[in-house]
Amino acid sequence: YKAVLKRLLPFAATFFVAVFITSFFVDISFSRFDNWRARRWERRNACERLMRENEELRNDNLRLKNELQNRRIEINGDFSDAVPAPPLPPLPPAAPRIKLSHGE
Repeated sequence: YKAVLKRLLPFAATFFVAVFITSFFVDISFSRFDNWRARRWERRNACERLMRENEELRNDNLRLKNELQNRRIEINGDFSDAVPAPPLPPLPPAAPRIKLSHGE
């Protein structure tokens, strides 16, 4: 019985001191664990809301880019097809053929 107490007492004392020190930095009340399903549901809803908002912002951004491009075309005209592409440069001349004689 004394051997168990000798080993258990330092462990328990260390554990309680550690919990006491931890309580200064972290809230260790048990009330946080009773509503974990509700918090999980709230996080899920918040994540879905953020995803919808992100999609709306992406669509707004695309719409604004298209509007800007259309206004630039209205103001400046569409020059994408106005100037034809330059012609391709001519091919380089073929290298001269050298006839090798096998007899010499």
